[in-house]
Amino acid sequence: MLLCLLSVGMCFLIFPRVGIWWLAYVCMVPWLLAIGYAAKARHAYVGSVLFGAGYFALNVHWLMPITIPGYITLCIFFGLVAPLAALGIRQAKRRGVPMAIAAPVGWVAFEYLRSIGGLAFPVVLLGHSQYQQLSIIQVADLIGAYGVSFMLMMVNGVLVDLMTLPIVIDRREGRPKLSIGVLATAVVVSLTLIYGSAQKSEKYFTEGPTVAVMQHDILKQVPPVPRRHFDQGELFAAHLELTRTAAGGQPPPAVVLMPEAMVPFVYPNAEFLQYGPDDLALIYKDRLAYTENKRIVTQIQQLSRQQYDIFQQLATTSGVPIIFGSGGYRVDRAFDPPRVGAFNSAYLIEPGGSVPTATYSKRHLVLFGEYIPFRYSIPWIYNALNSLTPFADYGAHYSQTAGTDAPVFEIPLDDADMAALRAATPICYEELMPYICRDFVRPAAGEEKKAVDVLLCLSNDGWFFHASELEQHLAGGVFRAVENRIAIARSVNTGASAIIDPNGRISTRVAADERRLEKLDEVEKALQDLRNTGEKFKNLEASSPKFQDTYSSAKGIAKDRLRRAWSFLGPEFELYANRSERLLGNVRPNNPVWQTSAQLLTEQLDDDLGMVRRWRNLPWQMPGVATGPIQLDARVTLYTRWGDWFAQLLVALVAVLYLDRLGLRWRRRRQRRQATESNE
Repeated sequence: MLLCLLSVGMCFLIFPRVGIWWLAYVCMVPWLLAIGYAAKARHAYVGSVLFGAGYFALNVHWLMPITIPGYITLCIFFGLVAPLAALGIRQAKRRGVPMAIAAPVGWVAFEYLRSIGGLAFPVVLLGHSQYQQLSIIQVADLIGAYGVSFMLMMVNGVLVDLMTLPIVIDRREGRPKLSIGVLATAVVVSLTLIYGSAQKSEKYFTEGPTVAVMQHDILKQVPPVPRRHFDQGELFAAHLELTRTAAGGQPPPAVVLMPEAMVPFVYPNAEFLQYGPDDLALIYKDRLAYTENKRIVTQIQQLSRQQYDIFQQLATTSGVPIIFGSGGYRVDRAFDPPRVGAFNSAYLIEPGGSVPTATYSKRHLVLFGEYIPFRYSIPWIYNALNSLTPFADYGAHYSQTAGTDAPVFEIPLDDADMAALRAATPICYEELMPYICRDFVRPAAGEEKKAVDVLLCLSNDGWFFHASELEQHLAGGVFRAVENRIAIARSVNTGASAIIDPNGRISTRVAADERRLEKLDEVEKALQDLRNTGEKFKNLEASSPKFQDTYSSAKGIAKDRLRRAWSFLGPEFELYANRSERLLGNVRPNNPVWQTSAQLLTEQLDDDLGMVRRWRNLPWQMPGVATGPIQLDARVTLYTRWGDWFAQLLVALVAVLYLDRLGLRWRRRRQRRQATESNE
């Protein structure tokens, strides 16, 4: 148990945000010792349950703010599955296979199986710990991120071999010789480094057009926390300002990429914008019947038209295409009764247009996070599952609909050598799904050229409270770039928005510069003074003259000093000033719940002070824009063509080990039965 816990602790340290990458070469040694040399098999499997549950409990703790039951269920599930890896490793060792070979085969098969299907969870793979070590990760273009995990597990396994059986003595010659595991590990590590050194060369690159990425810092919660709330207009204005800044760069970028679904209640798909009363009534009945406002769909349609037109006008006046992340409603009358699809989409807005030029709707939806199964097939199961979600209190059917197409966004360029930039737009979790990105890039049948030039990824990581998930998500993007030798540009709410080259190097990143960081001093001082003034409300009566004096003083700080300090950072920060003034306005003496409002104001100001201090320590989480060139790479990789062939081969080997184990148990039972019969 102690050995398994020691491995859990070290596995937490290897991933972002701690990121002690070299510890990945030894972190699995205690667990391998525990499962390989436990006197009883059940001890190895119980220890593996503890290891598997702890591995995910520490490394995906960022799931807790979203769903504590889901977080606990996930940890228990992977804890119960982890012994499958241990079983394969133990059986291989029983057959005389060195740990240096048994360990990577069993572990990588486990990583692959947890990364496919409806429950796919391809985060914190062991290889992801090396995302900044360019010489190590280049092998991913042959065998995916699993290849890096394989190499790391070989090193861990050979250390176990050396600790338990360092030398095999040749009895005939009386001299030591190295085990095959040591030799195999030395060969694999050497080839990995040699291949990586050759492939990370930039000689394959051609500089392409510039892309602008952006991010804001907006927390997302279910249900929403009132004091952290921004209204729709504030979110729209903040992202419009960021987009205007990005499009106004000199020289202008080829395209501006916005984060996923950051402007609520805007559904700019052409079908929804043109729907008449009958279709709008269907949408209300299917999706929004929990509200008594029967005109809400009409209001959303009007708002969508207005705000889409503003972004369309910006694209036209700036001459810069915009990729806009938002939702979409679509009525499907092929069913009886008709169904309403709710999509998470990316829209290409080109200068001079009137509707989006191209639309991509997310295809890989996260089970329970983005959809509940069985709504139309087994309604009673769906209703039971939906009742467990945070949206059940509203009576909402929040499940999204998976897209079916993977269109290429052709972004026109003013370039004699390149008429258009061909882009695909993975949304959110799809960036972590190897098969999604590979499907986008893989050449069409009969073609030799990649289907797209760049992956433009939109995400909203505001659900995770600025946790290590942000960097873990970025690490997955690095591997998608290397696997397919393609540039990736990513716009992510709360960070990390960046441009990654086809070798996995993070070349451009949204981050506050020194000038902006210095201006945070004024913001922090104004926030602290407002917080100190607001604290005085606790000891005052609403009818006292001192209350009015304190309220006036706080109002002056909020309207003058704090608003001015935020404005120095840029217009996209205005929503933070608006929120402070809105909360302060609720503390007025004639408000019967002014004391509660004063407490909410104090709590929000504490949050804002923490946010400012966090930006100083992690400037890449601050709102902003970054523009940089993408690198074009014509290489079509083995991984792009063949996919996860290597991991699938290892799964087949482990299946053989399982069958061998079953066969061994069957033979033993038969021998015991025969022995009993002969004794009788």
